[in-house]
Amino acid sequence: MKKVNEHGLPTTDEVVNNLPNTVGEEAKNRIKEYLEIMDSEYRVMGEGNLCDIQIRNIESKRPNIFEQETVHRWYKKYIRNNERGLFSRFPVIKNSDGNDICPLCESLLTTNVELEHIIPKNGNGEIGKGDYRFSILPINLVKCCGECNTSKHSKKSSCKNDSEINPYFESFLIDDYIYIEFEYFQDSSGSNNGRNNLIRYFPSVNFSFKEDVIIDKRVENFIKIYNIKNIYNHRIKLEYNKIIGRIRRIFIDEKYLKASLLESFFGNQLDSYCENIGCQKIGDDIWIDQNYFGYKICEKIVDNNRKGDNILDKIIEDVKHLSENSVEYIFDNPNFYNQWELVETENDLAEFIVENRADFIEYYNHIRGQNLEIKFPNLYKDDEVGKKNVVESIMIFFLESNRDFSEFESVCRGVFCRNHIT
Repeated sequence: MKKVNEHGLPTTDEVVNNLPNTVGEEAKNRIKEYLEIMDSEYRVMGEGNLCDIQIRNIESKRPNIFEQETVHRWYKKYIRNNERGLFSRFPVIKNSDGNDICPLCESLLTTNVELEHIIPKNGNGEIGKGDYRFSILPINLVKCCGECNTSKHSKKSSCKNDSEINPYFESFLIDDYIYIEFEYFQDSSGSNNGRNNLIRYFPSVNFSFKEDVIIDKRVENFIKIYNIKNIYNHRIKLEYNKIIGRIRRIFIDEKYLKASLLESFFGNQLDSYCENIGCQKIGDDIWIDQNYFGYKICEKIVDNNRKGDNILDKIIEDVKHLSENSVEYIFDNPNFYNQWELVETENDLAEFIVENRADFIEYYNHIRGQNLEIKFPNLYKDDEVGKKNVVESIMIFFLESNRDFSEFESVCRGVFCRNHIT
């Protein structure tokens, strides 16, 4: 988890000034005073002690208008709203390429960007619930990806062991807790041509924590509420499939697929991933990106092989098993292929990519690596004027330039209009 610089974070005054005029100046002044006191209390407790934050002693300062339903409405319309809100003002961290990343799981931030309430917003501060009074407090709001913004995080912490970790105040190296194991899994991804009984040999991400160490307990809770284990296991399987794809392209004739050659292959892969990791650090810290997972996979394989484990033989078995069963890819969305076939227009395509962006980009890179074209079978199926080719060409341009697909439909229509395509 990476620390976020507060620079540019909206102030409490800016939040209140953005509320509608119907609130009234007197009420706004009282809300400003109330939020300023809350902000001060929050900052005192922000580093490791949010479990103990108490605002009951300032309840008398809370304006009557500042009640749960109203505050939640303000959050949606005047903070989270992309057009009228302050959403764009919330700071982010960037990787070495200048791309925004999620501070919680460290994946790239694409179109599905959310605001996470570090202290959850639903509830009145009772035990086992959140606290709506922090709903519009800027220091309690952090930009993150949609995968991390889960319903699992619905309770305010109650003790030091699960006290919230706020990226404006704290960070930790999640690499210190990660270890990789290889296990046999049943492939239920839906990508194996309808067969759900294929057994695959996969790496899995696991975490190790020290007993009775408070920060370890807090990190363990962080990993649970932000869905980190599921996110990382999906990402490591995608990277493993890319590695397996390279093996299948190199060893087209499987009679040359030998453990001795794989040993050299994974040694070279390890060196390559290691070099990439060194080039893509954020400050002095490792960035947990796909290169990181590739490195951890190869490191585990090389290490196990040195110890005399027969891991290379198991990988060879997996590669051959894939060839026999024609497995294509693993997707987080089990309906990926079904939704793919439902794409008929540029609007359908944009919605499909936004909803499945991570899966689609990985699959696009996989197909491109095999020098194949990516096609949507039902996109303008009866097209006679070239719309299909235009839309797919624009799609590739958007992917290659990392463009926001929310603009995709309007760009397509603009090209249709300029070229008189109807």
